[in-house]
Amino acid sequence: MKNADLREMLNIALIAGLKAGKEIMEVYEGSLDIEIKKDGSPITLADKKANSLIQSILSSSGIPVISEENKIQGFEKREKWDWLWIVDPLDGTREFIEANGEFTVNIALVRGQNPVLGVIVAPALEMACFGLENKHAHKISDLRKLPNNLEEIGRMGLKEFARKIKGLPMNKDLSVAVSRSHYDSKTRDFIKKVVGRYEQVNLISRGSSIKFCDLAENHAGIYPRFSTTYEWDTAAGHAIVKASGGEVFSLESRLPLQYNKENLLNPSFIAFADKNLSDRYFSELSP
Repeated sequence: MKNADLREMLNIALIAGLKAGKEIMEVYEGSLDIEIKKDGSPITLADKKANSLIQSILSSSGIPVISEENKIQGFEKREKWDWLWIVDPLDGTREFIEANGEFTVNIALVRGQNPVLGVIVAPALEMACFGLENKHAHKISDLRKLPNNLEEIGRMGLKEFARKIKGLPMNKDLSVAVSRSHYDSKTRDFIKKVVGRYEQVNLISRGSSIKFCDLAENHAGIYPRFSTTYEWDTAAGHAIVKASGGEVFSLESRLPLQYNKENLLNPSFIAFADKNLSDRYFSELSP
């Protein structure tokens, strides 16, 4: 796929994410209609409506889709896919139900096992981040300034509605992004090992994939995660962090997370705002 084609895929993903965000907000301001899935996790009308809309828009690309809310194809079929979309139509359903605004739409384009494009939309916060491999990460700080006809975005220059963001190395202080809903004992033990190696350690507690945007924008330096995540939770954020100069590593292999695996469950991982310093951080901060 050529760069021009990737930019077109970015436009498609961004429009899908923004439109899904609007669908989600309509439900957010009304009746949530909560159900419990077989795995015990909640699903709302917003998840379903956003998923349906994203599927319809991404279908124009001709690229297959893995979504949290779809039946997952068997690996014997998926492993033959050169390109695929990985989607979480509503990441942070618990945050959505608790009405704290920290929920997102996640859309990633994956080549092989590598995320090359990512879009994260946080509609209640009127914010979106997106990134493209070997290019830059960008942030839209106020979705209300976008045109009503979102298809016009493809004809606009990025400077008209977004600004570049970049993760930077940490110095004497360290900011650590942690999950608001999944701050477990392993994460607390990890933080204890960090304290004392820096003059100050700040915790940034956030829901959903917003934590990846915090890294890309240099609000946080690292994001360790030990509790359960799936590929749709991380693929979009991973692509954005990569575009801003960072990386997301498995704590088991110390290699970048891979996607479209036979088992879509992620290993424990740590995301870095600055990939160039990951070797030092691993030696200092490994659990």
